[in-house]
Amino acid sequence: MASEGRRHLRINRDGSADASSPFIGIWDIEARPGTTLERLKAARRSGLDAADLMRTRRSEHVASGQFTADGIKAALVKNAMSEAVSRLHRARQAIKSAKAERDELRAKVKPPATDKTDLVSAMLRAEMRDWFRSKPQSERDRISADPAKMDSQLALALTEMPAELTGVSVMHRNALIEHTVQAEHAETIATIKELERGIELAERAVEASREEIRKDTGLERAAFDGLAAPIEKKVTAPWLRKGRVIDLERGVAREPTEEELAIVV
Repeated sequence: MASEGRRHLRINRDGSADASSPFIGIWDIEARPGTTLERLKAARRSGLDAADLMRTRRSEHVASGQFTADGIKAALVKNAMSEAVSRLHRARQAIKSAKAERDELRAKVKPPATDKTDLVSAMLRAEMRDWFRSKPQSERDRISADPAKMDSQLALALTEMPAELTGVSVMHRNALIEHTVQAEHAETIATIKELERGIELAERAVEASREEIRKDTGLERAAFDGLAAPIEKKVTAPWLRKGRVIDLERGVAREPTEEELAIVV
């Protein structure tokens, strides 16, 4: 897919990247409609939009000639709290939700468990380990060097027990486990990698945007966070079901707003 977006947080008037601003990276993952990646991409876009809006507000305040330097900062505090904080918080929620999804997938990626009730197979694998241990170390290394060529039962026999009990090298045992896990969970692992990349790109943009907005207000981080906290507390992520938002306060299902569609978690 073609890469999208900007490499740096700010862009110049001619559309080129402002290399003096934080590097955020170009979005380079396919984000299919209705997926977590699409929501991460929208969160990233929302963060960048918030930063762009605050830069526009700053330019407007400067051009008006009505504010001192301190007055511009005070006006930007109001703008940030009313126009940026909730948007950034929803973006953070989308990222948090994606991290939870990634962690759930990670928990599923593990070597296949052996059937503890199958005593015959367990005894066969024990014999395989005895046979393997009887070989010289150089022969053991040769046998276990290529996980793709190893018999699956022998691989299981060598990985279900610690390396000290089997005679396989720790490096080869780790390679066997990795090969087995990859074969068993290839699709899940690919999904996790995509999620991790999307989370990285979204979080980098959102956090850089929030930090730039905070700096433009002239507030210390603790002061900015303190003003933002009550606003963020009121922000409730929309619950989207079958394309409609479930409004718990009103007890109805309704069409989502554009902002809710952009940052639904």
